[in-house]
Amino acid sequence: MHAHCSYFIWVVILAIALVISIFVARGNSERARRKDVELSELHKSHEATLLANSKLDQQMQGLAKVVEEKTIQFPWLASAIADFHAFEAERDARILETKKHAAVKAANEVREHSRRRRDAEFNFRLMRYRVEYYEKLFPWLVQYVGDDVPDTAVDLSGAEPTDDPAKKWLNDAEYRNLSIAERNQLALDRWRVSKKSRWQIGRDYERFIGYQYEALGCDVVFTGAIDGLQDMGRDVIAQQGSELWVIQCKYWSQEKTIHEKHIFQLFGSALEYAFRLRSLGDVKQLALFGGPIKATGVRPVLYTSTKISDVAKEVAKKLQVECHENIRISNYPLVKCNVSLRDGERIYHLPFDQQYDRTKIKTAKGEKYVHTIAEAERAGFRRAWKWRPVHDAH
Repeated sequence: MHAHCSYFIWVVILAIALVISIFVARGNSERARRKDVELSELHKSHEATLLANSKLDQQMQGLAKVVEEKTIQFPWLASAIADFHAFEAERDARILETKKHAAVKAANEVREHSRRRRDAEFNFRLMRYRVEYYEKLFPWLVQYVGDDVPDTAVDLSGAEPTDDPAKKWLNDAEYRNLSIAERNQLALDRWRVSKKSRWQIGRDYERFIGYQYEALGCDVVFTGAIDGLQDMGRDVIAQQGSELWVIQCKYWSQEKTIHEKHIFQLFGSALEYAFRLRSLGDVKQLALFGGPIKATGVRPVLYTSTKISDVAKEVAKKLQVECHENIRISNYPLVKCNVSLRDGERIYHLPFDQQYDRTKIKTAKGEKYVHTIAEAERAGFRRAWKWRPVHDAH
């Protein structure tokens, strides 16, 4: 009996040991599996890190190359892009040469066009990177993008035109056969609906704003149209008695916004104008906000076709800069009817005439704007004849 009990005890002990060993082995196996997973993840992470470092090294090398060549405006990058397009063209040329019915001539033409395109692409990229680089160095340059004055719009000779500017809008038969009133009206109508450059649209906006002040009886000078980029941001100057308005006009697309820097520019330009034209000797203290300009009667005004940022509005309020946003060009009379100071001659000017922007309209003298040539002629005004052929019978 005693031997039987001992045997049973040993069986139980062995069974318990076996169960324990199974659990231990299973635990070791699970730990080993987790370690394998962790090692695998670490391996993948290591490879990803090596790849990221490799890419970073390449990027840093490329950046270093760009920085190294910044003084010569990125020829390496421009050349690389141009070479890429040339490679595509070479692939197409080889396809033409190796197809069943080879087109050797066409392949050569593709290569020639590719060479020309590569040169054009290289020069274009080089100029673009150069401009972008200069804009980063001198951020204020972007303010003049699209504002460049075409050479044909500037005449520094002072000479009168030798031919009628209306001819640009008429064919020979129309100019020859129509009466003066008819051909001038037709030229004006065509000019009005013609496609204009950004510079021309900006000039027309200045004319539109200036007209509003002339209609109020102000003496108006269109400095933007006359002086071009030398106007220092003073596009229109209007004066009535002791009041003087320095006006900046920005006819921009709707997605653009006027920011505080534009307010500061206008304020500074108006302040410079006030110091240059007015005596400030009687001003004992120059306040930071608005004092100098208010003391001289000079009022900076901004008109824009787009929106003004909230910060810009706050700055304008502090600096006493009058702002008008979302003001677009609407229909208004374009024919200027002027009375000559020299001999009292009554002459009308059209928007494409050389002296149009220099001609002032003062309603107190009987001068005015009208919509049509017929209105001008009924009021006793005629077109300037200095370019008119002597034999013109109309």
